[in-house]
Amino acid sequence: LLPIANLNDIAVVADVRAAVANKLFVTDLIETASALVTLTETSGAVAVDWDTFINGEVTVDQATVISNPTNGQPGTWRTIIVKGNAATDRTITFGSNFLGEVQTITTADSTRWFLLMIYCVTTSHFVVSSNRAVGAA
Repeated sequence: LLPIANLNDIAVVADVRAAVANKLFVTDLIETASALVTLTETSGAVAVDWDTFINGEVTVDQATVISNPTNGQPGTWRTIIVKGNAATDRTITFGSNFLGEVQTITTADSTRWFLLMIYCVTTSHFVVSSNRAVGAA
């Protein structure tokens, strides 16, 4: 049993997503913290705050850049499902901290979704790969 004084040290979902240090961890939080979080496309950009989600989804209504992530935790992954809001193809590009072989997606729409898998190498170096998650070529 934990002493009453330690109750404030028990992790919550946000602590799991942000990898907050010195928190007591209850394993059922893994599943809850991994649930899809809706990300927002604003003015053609999607903010990627590593501390706020593990698995995300976003619906875009225009050509969109996946912005350089903030609060990256080296050695960890994030995933994002990208959907278009209509039958019109949307182009998805990536910020300058996505290094290596970075793809440009040109066919994201309401029937062709893409799964982005993003790995944090350092806080300024991210590797992304994508697979079509729904829809034909």
